[in-house]
Amino acid sequence: MTKKEEVLLSYIAEHPDISVNQLCSNFALSSKQLLDSLLRLRKGGYYIRQNYHNNGNITLRLSLHPDRKTIYTEKEEKLLRFAAISDTHFGHYKFSMRYVEQVYQYCLEQRIHLIFHLGDVVEGVENTVNTRYKSVDRQFESFLKKYPYDPYILNFILLGNHDNWSSKTTKFNSLLFLTDKRLDFIPVGMNIGTVAVNKELIAFCHNTGVNGNSGVKLVLKGHSHQYRLVNNENSCMIQVPTLSRINTMSQTQDYIPSFLDVQINLYANRFSAISVKQLQLRKRITQVSNCKVNFLKK
Repeated sequence: MTKKEEVLLSYIAEHPDISVNQLCSNFALSSKQLLDSLLRLRKGGYYIRQNYHNNGNITLRLSLHPDRKTIYTEKEEKLLRFAAISDTHFGHYKFSMRYVEQVYQYCLEQRIHLIFHLGDVVEGVENTVNTRYKSVDRQFESFLKKYPYDPYILNFILLGNHDNWSSKTTKFNSLLFLTDKRLDFIPVGMNIGTVAVNKELIAFCHNTGVNGNSGVKLVLKGHSHQYRLVNNENSCMIQVPTLSRINTMSQTQDYIPSFLDVQINLYANRFSAISVKQLQLRKRITQVSNCKVNFLKK
């Protein structure tokens, strides 16, 4: 541990729930420099828990052990809002980073601080990969380099089957790669994971399912490339469409890239209703559907 990291650790211990942005400002660090210091502290046996907030803030607290990824809302907040994207397949010739940039611009305009990615970040080892991005590690490195950044937008990322092929063909670990590179990238898991929102859970799935008796009110799924919402009494399953032109059902007819604007109404830290807008990326962002689900009160 360097002297500067020792001072940083002491400061975090003395100032629990200090924000990342405030810490960077106080110590004249970039977000990447802070992340590198936190990783070295973790390797030294010190775990700094990262708490995520609805307003895009990350706060830090010295902890004895890691815990579930949790998004915290203030007591007076009645709404959790996020953009949901999926199946970007970076490296495929039918995807452009311009699509992500449009989603980011929408989030900035709408003051949305959370983006959920439901898997297949990159194309992987398919023969549809652009020749510039033949290796999976190069796809992830390029995706990371080109992906937009804002200090108040957090990206919760699930990895899908295309992302997982790298572990079968090379020593490259996409999950560790995302964890170690950017503080605003929060890996949720491989194919399946959960994010807590106060007392509730949101399940992230790619090409797998969730036990119907799990008690999870909201399930977000990728992989299908199509939008679908299924309401089952006190739970809701949303298939998130692809943010690419890749149509898995047809080789001749492309999809229009789209994403979801999801708003969750909160009552006593519980989900009371969900509103979902599907937005397509045409010459401008166009809303094509709007649906609301009310949960039964127990």
